[in-house]
Amino acid sequence: MLCRQVQRSLSLAIGGELDEPALSGVIIGEVRPAPNAGHLVVELILPADFELSMPELLARLDVVAPRLRHLVAQSISRKRAPELSFIPVASGGGAS
Repeated sequence: MLCRQVQRSLSLAIGGELDEPALSGVIIGEVRPAPNAGHLVVELILPADFELSMPELLARLDVVAPRLRHLVAQSISRKRAPELSFIPVASGGGAS
């Protein structure tokens, strides 16, 4: 349940609330505990035409991660917001 809440919250944030145009088109994929609910791994599905290089993307995520964690904290019912780690994954050519 927590992973689904976090996925929904991050999807809304990336979709507009975050106001980070460089991440537009990124889709929040699977969110899973690693190793427990205090730390979550978030899969980011990158569109085929994504323009940032991997180092640029990771640097951008470092900058926005605290804001994303704050947005997650506002949307879940837990005493402490989980730490977030991100794993970028290229999208499959035929999937949308």
